[in-house]
Formats: sequence, structure tokens, C-alpha cells
Amino acid sequence: MGLSVSTHLLVSMLESDPEGAAWLRAQIAIINDLFASYARPTSDDHLQFLIWCFGFFVGMRMSWTDAGFADATPVEIHGAGAMSDIMWLGDGLEMAISGADVFWRKWEAKRKIAKILTGAIHAYFLAQTRTLFEYEQFVYLYIAFEGCHAASETIAGRSPRATAHGARIRNLCVTFQMDVPTWADWSGNLQPAVTVVRNDALHEGLFFDEPLGFQGSGDEAPSKNIIAEMRALVSRFIVALLELPATDYIRSPISSRQIEGVRL
Repeated sequence: MGLSVSTHLLVSMLESDPEGAAWLRAQIAIINDLFASYARPTSDDHLQFLIWCFGFFVGMRMSWTDAGFADATPVEIHGAGAMSDIMWLGDGLEMAISGADVFWRKWEAKRKIAKILTGAIHAYFLAQTRTLFEYEQFVYLYIAFEGCHAASETIAGRSPRATAHGARIRNLCVTFQMDVPTWADWSGNLQPAVTVVRNDALHEGLFFDEPLGFQGSGDEAPSKNIIAEMRALVSRFIVALLELPATDYIRSPISSRQIEGVRL
């Protein structure tokens, strides 16, 4: 179903795997019907933004290029390994695509906003590459946070650089009326735990006080499951930034690993 499959690969499949080619054609037709019914892309940039969003909505990397994946992607929506904790209920997926289209049109004059958001989605996906060390997952997810912060501040007409690193995740939570995770809370003069870990990794080559790759994230102080919680929080930020009416999902606990049913 991945849109990175080009006509060249389709021709190859017709020769070597006719059954697979038929399946591919059917899936591409479904995607085309969704876009034709719920979004009307007016340019290549518009279409590419919708493809990024669609991939995020279904938990699969999507690309319009011949080989657009940095790593493998799941091949079943909401199946084993799907890179999303969202299960769309009713016509939720169709409404999400329509919402992404509305977002593009609303901010078309400031296309950098959409581009930043696609960068956050891509970092969110990269963080789930199976071969990564935990510190690599952490860095990609922090990049996704930075993208969400930049998109939010640009939408508000403010400079993203004006906000201290330690306040950025907390401010996003406040903006979207979400609970602030303990590891992102900035109280008193102490920086949030997540920012301390970020600074140590980028400036000192340490992850939880050990050289990169020699320590996981199982420190009870910030959170034993900080990687999973960061991933869940990024997903909720992206949905909120797209202005989708999914308040229950956006404000749902990030400590749970269950799939969240979302109806728009």
C-alpha cells in the first residue's frame, strides 16, 4: 500500500508477481478514491503534504518517490508494527484526510508550516526504525518535538527560537490543554528531565550518564517508559496541530500503550 511503489516497480511486479501487482493496483485505487472524495490537491506540494498526513493517519510510511523509505515500513494498517496508536472509527480516516486538506488550504500562503509538520512526521517515523539504539530513537523524537514547536509558534506568528528549549514541550501541552508529563515539566530553576537528557546526548555524548549505546532509558527518575511516552505525545501534538476535532485522543494518557479509537 505504500505510495513509494512507482510505476517502475509495478511493471516489475506485473512480470514477476502478477498477484502482488493486482493487490497493489487495488490499494492505489483505494487511496486515489480517498483523495478524490475528501481532498482536492491543487499542486505537487499539496499532494505530497496529504501523502505525509495519510501515512501518519494509518501508521505506515508513505512516499511519492521510487525509494522513499529510510527503512522498512509496515504493510498492514493497524497491524503488527503499525507506527501509530490511532484506530479511526466510522468515517474518521476520511474526515482526517479532509482535515489535512483544510489545514493545507488555510496555511497555503505560508507553506513552511506544512513543510515543518511533514518534517515532524518523518522524524516520528524514523524514531521507530527497528535497528535504532534508544538514544537514536530519543534524538529523532526530540527532533519531532522541535518540529511541532516550530509549527505551533509559526502559526501563532512568533519566532520559534524565542522560547527556551526547556519550555517548548510544556508550552505545547498548555496550548492544547494537555497534561504536562513529569519529564517535561519545568519547575523552579531545574530544567525538565527530557531537556537534560537531550543536552547530555548532543553536547557530551552521554545518554543517562553513559556513553551513547551503553545505557537504555530505563531510569525511573524521568520515566521508565520515556521513549514510548515521547512517541505518544508527538502523535497527539501532530493531530492537534492539524486542528482535527479529536480532543479525547489529544488529551488521552500517554502512559498507555493501547490503541486509541478516534471518531471525528
